[in-house]
Amino acid sequence: MSSLSQAAGSVVASLQLSEELRRMHVAITERNLSVPLRDDFYEQCEALEQSVGGDEFRRAHRRVRLANALSGFLAVPVLIVVAVLVGMGYFVDGFDPIDWVVGNLWVVTLAAALIVAVLVLALVHSAARRRLLRVEYPALLARIGL
Repeated sequence: MSSLSQAAGSVVASLQLSEELRRMHVAITERNLSVPLRDDFYEQCEALEQSVGGDEFRRAHRRVRLANALSGFLAVPVLIVVAVLVGMGYFVDGFDPIDWVVGNLWVVTLAAALIVAVLVLALVHSAARRRLLRVEYPALLARIGL
């Protein structure tokens, strides 16, 4: 059920950003602002910010993207090792992945460290995204008078 509620929350968040983007497009058009209309919410915010000066939103968005990229980068080695071990368990006669992992505890330690790092980065990403949408975005709107 948790996965279903997360998926629903993601859809709702996406719809809210689409609505915010639509509202920005209407305001830009009504006020004849010299800002190009963009199809992406974050690109539109960065274009608005560039027109009024400042870089707080852009820097906060960069932090969100960096945390997201790093968590993916750290998760890939764990997935590859697990896939290789499972594959070897199926295709190599006499190979037991569990015995191999128990015999090589450094793999468990490394995987655990990577998983903890991914979880920490997920928390950083969540906090950075929350700050972006709850602090930086309203501040941007206030600076441009929307």
